[in-house]
Amino acid sequence: MKTSWIATLFQIAVVFAGRSTSDEPRLVEVHEIPAFHAYNSAVSIEASNPHGALDFYRRALEIKPDLEDALLNIGSLYDRIGDIESAMLSYERLLNLPSTSGHFRASACNNIGHLRHKIAGKDVLNLKESVDWYERALTYDESHVDSRYNLGKVLQDLGEDEKAKEVYLALLEIDPGHPEARLNLSNYFFKLQDYYNAAVHQKMVGYSEKASTATRLGALNNLGHLYRDSNNHDQAEQSFMDAFILSGNTSSYSLTNLYIARRTLNKWEGAEDLIDEILRLGGEVMEQRTILRQGNVLKTNVQKQSLQSPPLMPYDSLLLSATSPSHRLLIASMACAPYESVQRLNKLNEDLAVSNKITVSYLSYDFRDHPMGHLTRALVLGHDKDGFRTVLLSYGVNDGSIHRRSFETADRFIEANVPLPGGGTSVNPLNSARQLHLEDVDIAVDLMSHTRGAIALIAALKPASILVNYLGFPGTSGGAHYDYAVVDKVVAPPEAATAAWSEKLIVLPHTYQANEYNVSAGLCDGGSGEFCKRARKLLKGDTAHFAVCNFNNIDKVTTTSFDVWMNILRSNSNAKLYMLRPKDPAGSVIVDNLILEAAARGVERSRVVFMERAEHKDHVDRIGGCDAMVDTLVYGAHTTASDFLWAGVPIFNMHGYGAEGLGGGMSGGMASRVASSFLSNLIKSEGHRSVKALEEEVHRLLASPEGTHVLGAMRKNIAKSLLWRPHFDNKLITKNIEKGYEIAVELRKAGLENMNIVINPHTSENDSLGLYAQASSLATKALDEAMREGKDSEHYQTALKITERLVVSFGDETGDVHHLRGLAYQGIDMQSAIRHVRKAVEMSHEDVSFRYNLGSLLSQIGEGEGAMREYIKVLRLDFEAHMMKDLGKLVISLPSVDKQQAFDNVCGVNEIMTDLCGLVNGNTDLEGVKIGGLTDEMRTSISRFFLRRAQQVFDTRKLHASRLLQVAVKINPEDGRVRLKLGAAREDLGDGEGAWRESVRAVNSIHAVERSPSPFKPPSGRPVVAIYCNEYGQTWWPHWSYSSHKRGGLGGSEESALFLAREVANMGYTVVIYNDIIEEEEGKDPENDHVYWTHWKKYNLDDPPDIFVAWRYHLSLAVAGVGENRERKPRKTFLWLQDAVSTVGYTREMCEAIDNIFVLSTFHSRILPSYCSHKVTPNGIDVGNYFMSGGDGDGTNDSGVMSYGSAPNRGLELLLSVWGKIHRRLVEGGTFGEGGPTLNVYYGFSSSFMKFGRSGQMGITEQEFEAWVGAVKEKMKSLPGVNYVGMVPHDKLTREYAASGFILYPTKYPETGCVTLMKAMSAGAIPVTSRYRDSTLPELTGDYDLGPEGGLWDDMTDEEMIEWRRQYVDKVVEAVERGRRGELHQMRSEMKESSRARFSWRGVATLWVEEFA
Repeated sequence: MKTSWIATLFQIAVVFAGRSTSDEPRLVEVHEIPAFHAYNSAVSIEASNPHGALDFYRRALEIKPDLEDALLNIGSLYDRIGDIESAMLSYERLLNLPSTSGHFRASACNNIGHLRHKIAGKDVLNLKESVDWYERALTYDESHVDSRYNLGKVLQDLGEDEKAKEVYLALLEIDPGHPEARLNLSNYFFKLQDYYNAAVHQKMVGYSEKASTATRLGALNNLGHLYRDSNNHDQAEQSFMDAFILSGNTSSYSLTNLYIARRTLNKWEGAEDLIDEILRLGGEVMEQRTILRQGNVLKTNVQKQSLQSPPLMPYDSLLLSATSPSHRLLIASMACAPYESVQRLNKLNEDLAVSNKITVSYLSYDFRDHPMGHLTRALVLGHDKDGFRTVLLSYGVNDGSIHRRSFETADRFIEANVPLPGGGTSVNPLNSARQLHLEDVDIAVDLMSHTRGAIALIAALKPASILVNYLGFPGTSGGAHYDYAVVDKVVAPPEAATAAWSEKLIVLPHTYQANEYNVSAGLCDGGSGEFCKRARKLLKGDTAHFAVCNFNNIDKVTTTSFDVWMNILRSNSNAKLYMLRPKDPAGSVIVDNLILEAAARGVERSRVVFMERAEHKDHVDRIGGCDAMVDTLVYGAHTTASDFLWAGVPIFNMHGYGAEGLGGGMSGGMASRVASSFLSNLIKSEGHRSVKALEEEVHRLLASPEGTHVLGAMRKNIAKSLLWRPHFDNKLITKNIEKGYEIAVELRKAGLENMNIVINPHTSENDSLGLYAQASSLATKALDEAMREGKDSEHYQTALKITERLVVSFGDETGDVHHLRGLAYQGIDMQSAIRHVRKAVEMSHEDVSFRYNLGSLLSQIGEGEGAMREYIKVLRLDFEAHMMKDLGKLVISLPSVDKQQAFDNVCGVNEIMTDLCGLVNGNTDLEGVKIGGLTDEMRTSISRFFLRRAQQVFDTRKLHASRLLQVAVKINPEDGRVRLKLGAAREDLGDGEGAWRESVRAVNSIHAVERSPSPFKPPSGRPVVAIYCNEYGQTWWPHWSYSSHKRGGLGGSEESALFLAREVANMGYTVVIYNDIIEEEEGKDPENDHVYWTHWKKYNLDDPPDIFVAWRYHLSLAVAGVGENRERKPRKTFLWLQDAVSTVGYTREMCEAIDNIFVLSTFHSRILPSYCSHKVTPNGIDVGNYFMSGGDGDGTNDSGVMSYGSAPNRGLELLLSVWGKIHRRLVEGGTFGEGGPTLNVYYGFSSSFMKFGRSGQMGITEQEFEAWVGAVKEKMKSLPGVNYVGMVPHDKLTREYAASGFILYPTKYPETGCVTLMKAMSAGAIPVTSRYRDSTLPELTGDYDLGPEGGLWDDMTDEEMIEWRRQYVDKVVEAVERGRRGELHQMRSEMKESSRARFSWRGVATLWVEEFA
C-alpha cells in the first residue's frame, strides 16, 4: 500500500507499508477452511468497512493463528486506523512464527520499520531504529523492493545521501520502473547541481504510465523547477502545464508554478485569470483540509497528503497580491507542518548565557559574495565580543571570495558541506544540528526560512534554546518551533502581528536590516560634481533625459507595476525606463516580451532600456545617474532600495500593496513594505497609499522645472541623511538586535517567552554619529594609504568619495569633514584641496592640524609665503608638539621663501626660541652657557633646526654656520649627528684639530646611543678582522650586502668590501663586515664560511678584534679607540680610503695612532698629509667568478657597441653632448651599413643615486636635480643609437662589457680607483676616457686608453673645452674605425690578460695580509 507524498519545491516520495501479495496455491486442512473464508471476507470489505474487516481477520486468526497473510494484513489495517501498538504486535507475532517464509519475515520487518519511520516523521533523532528494521528485512529477502526503497528514503532523511543513492541504484536493478526511487535519485542529483541527471529521472517518472497520478504530478512539477533553475523557462512552462492537465485542472500547486514560469518570462496574457483560478483552487484545498481535520472519518493516504501539502509555496505566496497576510501565514504553517513532530535538540546546558555571554548562531546558505552575504556580514561579525559569542553554520557554496574569508573569522565557523567521494558535497542536517548543539547555543538565527537553498530540518531540530526567523524570508516562517522574528515597526506593525505572524516579534526601532555599505561608493546628490557626471555618463551616455529606474529582480515585475511605469513614460515624453537585463537564454525572451508590452501601452521600444549586469561596485556607481527609482508593488525592492538610496536616488513606492489582513489589518505583506521602512528612517516618508497618487507625484516632479527643483531637493535631503540618520548605521542596528536577544534570553529565564519585544532606540531619531565615525576612520585610512603610495594613488579617489558623503551630511556642522575632503583632493585638484582646508580653518581657528595641512598644501603649489604663515601660527599654537615634528626645519626649508626671514620667524614664535636664536647672533662665549627646561625630545628637535640652518649657509657663511652648530651642540650635547656636522664645519674652516676632536666625540656619542644590547661575538680560532662600514647617513646603497645584486646593484666601494673580505678570509682570517645590513641577512656569508655580516650597532667596544679597518670614513677610527685613552683596543688599526676626500681633519695624532692608510692609487695618496703613512692597495674585480677564460668576461667585443657604466653625474652629460657627432660621423663615413653604432648606458638613475641627488650633494636643489635628470633622460631618448639600460646584476654587466668594443668615460670626477674601468678592461672593452689629470685614470688605464692624450684638467677655458670635445670625438671615431678594421685585436687581448692579473682581489688581499702580519 502506498502513501502519497508531500508537494515541496523538490518533492521526495515516502514509504510503502507492505501487504500480503501471496497467491501461491497451498494445501488446506478441512478445519482451516473457515479461517480462509473469514480472511477472504476481510479482504473483500476492507476498503468500505475497515472495522468489519478487523473482525473477520481476528476470526481467521482465532481459527488459524499462523495464518501469515492475515497477520500481515491486520497489521496494515491497524496502522490505517491509527492503532500503532496493535499493528506492531501483529508483525511481531508473524516474526515469531517458526515456519514463516523469508518473504513474509521481510514484509513484517519492513512494516515495523515503516511504523517507526512514521512515528519519527522528520525527527531524525529517532530514525536509526527504522534503518535497523529495513536492513533486517533485506537479510530475509534481498529482493524485497519495499524494504530497499524505504531504507533509501530513511537514509536520505538522515542525510546519508551517498548510501541512499547506492540503495536506490540497487533497487532499480531489481525494479527499473520504480517511480519513487527515481524521484529520490533525482533529488540526490539536484543537490549536486547535476541538473541533467536529475531531469532524466524526473522525466522518466513524469511521463510513465506505470506511476500513480500523484507521483507523476510531483515529478512533472519537479521537472519544471529543474528547468527553471537551469534557465530553460519555456520547458519549465510546458512541464507545469502538463502537470496541471494531469491533475484534471485541479492542482493549485501546478497552476501556481505555471503562473510563476509565465511571469518570469513576463508573459502576462491571462495572468489575472490564472491568479483567480489559483486562489479558487487553493481555497477549495483549504476547505477540504478543514473538513478532514474536523471529521473523524478514516482518511486515505491521498486525503492525508492534502492535510500536509500547501496549495502553493510560501515564497510564491509573496508574489501574489491577492494573498492576504493571514493567508500567507496559513501557507507557511502548512509548509512547516512536516517538521512540527521533530524532536528538538534544544540547548546543551539548561543555563542560558553561560559566563555572561550569549552564544548566538546564524544558519545560512549565503555566507559568500551574495546579496544576503552583504546584508548579514556587518551583523554576524559585528557583535560585542564582551557580551556575545558568534557561531556561523554554513551549508551553502564556498566561493572563496574575500567575503567568505571574512565570515570564516567568526568566533566559530562550521562548514556543514562534506565532500563526497565522487565529487560535490553533501549536508547532513542531523550532524549539522548536532554540531551547533555541542556549541551550547542560546539563540539560533535562521537567515533562510523558506528561501531558496534553505535546509529546513536544521532549524527544525532547534539546536538552541531560542529560534529566530530573520532577514532572508520577508514574512512569517509559520513554524511553531520558531520563537521570534526580527522586524521593524514599518514592515510588520505590532498591531497587525497576530494575524500575519506565527512568531512573537522583536520589533527594532529603526530598520530591521543591518546593511553594510562601502562608504567609498559614489554619491550623486543631483549636482554637477564629478561623481554625478560619471554616473550619468555610465547610465545615459551623452543624452539628456529623465531616467526612471527599477533594477529589481524580474520576478517582482507584475502587470500593475509595469502599467505604472508606462503611464509615467506616456505622460512624460522626456523620460526613459531603465531595467536590468535578465540573464540569457531567458533574457532575450523577457526583453522581447517587455518591449511588446510597452508597445501595447503606447511606449516606443527605445524608451525602455535594459542595462547589462555589472559588478556590484560598478553597478552602484551608475545607479547615481538615475533621476528616480519607482518601486515594484507586490514584492518591492529590498537590497536594491538600499543601493538606490546609498547612491542618493529618490524612491517612489507604495506603503504596502495587496490584500488586507483579517479585520482590516495591514495592506500587503512585509515584502511590499521594505522600502517604506528605509524611507521612514531616512527622510520620514513611508510612501504612497494609492497607485494613482504615486503616478501623479512622479509625473508632477518630471513634468516641470519646479518639480525638477523639488526632485533635486529630495536628492540633497537623502544625501544629507545617509550618514546622519540611522538607516545605514549597521553598528547601531546591531546594538538594537543585541538588545532584543538579551531581552529574549531574560524572558526565557523568567518563563515569559510568549511576549513581543519592542526595542526603544538607543539614540535620538536623527543621531547616527556611529556612521560619521566609521566614514571618518575609513577616509583617514584611505588617505594614509594614498600618502604612502604617492600622488597617483587610487586611494585618493576612494577618500574623495567618502568625504563627499561626509561633507554633504556634516559639512555645516564641523570643519573635520572639510579638512578630510581637502586632503582627499590633494592628489587630484590642489585648488579644491586648499579651498576645503581653508573652510576647515575658518570653522576651527585654533585647530593646529587644519592649519598644518593648509600650510602643507600651499607649500606643494609653491606658495611658500602662505605656507610659512600657517606653519608659524601652528608653532605659536602648539610649539612643543610640532617643533618635535621638525616643523621648524620644514619652515626654513620651504621653497620660494627668504630662508633668513623664515629662520627669524621661527625664532620669534616664543621666548624659548628667541633666547636660543640670540645665542647664534650674539658674541656670548658658549662655554659657560647652560640651557635648561627642555625635554630630551625638544633638545633634539631644536638642535636639528639649527643644524638645518647651518647646512643652508655652510657654503656661503662658514663662520655663521659654525656658530649655529656650536649652539646646536650646546642645546643637545648628546646629538652625535650635530657634532659630526660641527666637525665638518671646523674642517671647512681649516681647524683640523677641532674637526678631529668633534668627530671623535660625535662617533662615540652615536655609538653610545645606538649600540645594540646584544653585540656580535665572532667565532674563536682565527684572528679576527673587522671592516667597519658605518656611513653616517651618506650611503648610496642602503642595507647593502652579499645579496645587493638582487635588489638593485652594488657600488664599487661596497663591492670592494665584499670581495676583499672573502679573499682575506681565504688566507686564514675571520672577517666581520659591520654595516647597515638588514636583520634577515645577518650571519654567515653564503659563499665563505669565515666571513660574517652584522649591523654596525653590534660592534663590541669591550671585545675588540685583532685587526680594525675603518672603511671610507676616518671618523670610524674613533670606534677603535683612536683619539681616546681606551683600555682595550684592536692590535692593529687601518683606514681604508675609497674617495678623494678632504684630509684637514687627519691630524698628526690620528695618523700616528693607526698602523697605516690604504689608498687605491698613487694619485689617491696625494690627498694625504705628509706625516700620514700609506700603502697603495687598489680595488679589484672578481676574476674567479667572472673573468676566467671562457666565462662571462669573454665575448665578441663588437667595435660598434660602446658602453657607459658609471654614475650619471660623472660624465654621462658630457658624453651625450658629443654622441650625436660621433654617431653621425661613423654612419656618414661608411663605417656602418644599415643602422649605426650603439651606446649602452648602465648604472643609471637608481634609487640610491636619486636619493643622493635629491639630498643636495650635487650642489643643486632638489627641483634643479629633478629637472637635470629629466633633461638627461630626454637627451638619451632623442639621440640615435643610445640604449638606456640602467642597473643590472654583476654577471649580466660583465657579459655586456664583453660584448662592447669600448668603454667611454669622459669624466672630470676625481676617481681614486674606478672599478667600472677595471671590469670593462678585463672584459675587453678598451677605454676611451678623459684621462682627467686629477684622478687615477691615467695611472689606471695607461697606454690602453685611446682618449685624447692631453687629458682634461680643471680651470679649462671655454675654447680649450671646445677643442677637447672635438679631439674626443675624433678619438672615439678613430678607435671604432680601427676596431672595425681589426687593428685592435692584439692590444685588446693584452689588455684583458694584464687587467685580470693586475686587478685580482687575491693580489690586493696579499698586500693587506702583509700589513696585518
